[in-house]
Amino acid sequence: MRPPLIAHPPITRKQTPMAIEHPIHTGTVNGHRVRFFRSPATKPDFPWCVQNDLIIAAGGDGDMQERFIVHMRQGPFRDQSHVYASPDGPVVACSHSCAQGLIGAFEQWKMVGEKFDTQYTMAASEALKEITKHMGDAGGIAYAINAVRIGKGLEPISTEDARKMMVFRPADEGEDA
Repeated sequence: MRPPLIAHPPITRKQTPMAIEHPIHTGTVNGHRVRFFRSPATKPDFPWCVQNDLIIAAGGDGDMQERFIVHMRQGPFRDQSHVYASPDGPVVACSHSCAQGLIGAFEQWKMVGEKFDTQYTMAASEALKEITKHMGDAGGIAYAINAVRIGKGLEPISTEDARKMMVFRPADEGEDA
């Protein structure tokens, strides 16, 4: 008999009061909610998603959720997970890159169809828009580019550099616009 699906597993930690954090976006992936939070990093970073939400959306069971939680919290990816005190109780969120790795595993294990990754990406994009909505177009683009660049160990770009990237050469006459 399989263990039941669990919305959030028991998370053991010292009794330190945590401020309730609301998700910045709740998307739908494979007909299930996937909650996104701001990254705990102070530098530009992509939104983090609740790991169990992603596992439930892929059809994973409670045993899979528990194994992934233990792996993320104690394994080599522990710096890629963070406990948030959500209104529904404590949840473990994982970085965008870890979520992409999970999705790759789900695809390899034939747990999900080809639309799963697209649905996750669309939901993550909406969460990113929520983070950058006050930055204007150039600031939002700079933030997203810098999330990638910093993640790869590269120097960030300025908002002005992002603004320059937004200028497109008009199509020559006779070419399709």
